[in-house]
Amino acid sequence: MTSELGILGIFGMLVVLVASAERGRLALRGRLGGPEHAGLAPPGSRMSLLRAESVSALVLVAPAILILAQRDAFSGTTILAAQAFLGARLLHLGFGIAGAGRLSRLAAALSVPFVLWLYLAPFLFLGTQSA
Repeated sequence: MTSELGILGIFGMLVVLVASAERGRLALRGRLGGPEHAGLAPPGSRMSLLRAESVSALVLVAPAILILAQRDAFSGTTILAAQAFLGARLLHLGFGIAGAGRLSRLAAALSVPFVLWLYLAPFLFLGTQSA
């Protein structure tokens, strides 16, 4: 498995962990506060927004990495872009859980150029891949 696919797998596991943590926290609250509190967080809550944004980011980055894998176009720059994307999304989750909304949005915005790089890399460096 290449590093980029591994990073995609790690980010996928983080999305599952965020959703599981949200569900577990609310299930515990449902047991303590009655059945009306069980289930997922209300649509506007912080954890619900983090979950939705994490799934959206995963949906955006997964095709780029899978395209790179299909074209066998991985390089040092794509590994760096995937690592930087993962770091920015980890910061986004950390700041979001801590309640630092502006820093969380800034970290999420920092991940966008790295996704663009992953999409453009196979087209920018067509002749530089080694066999």
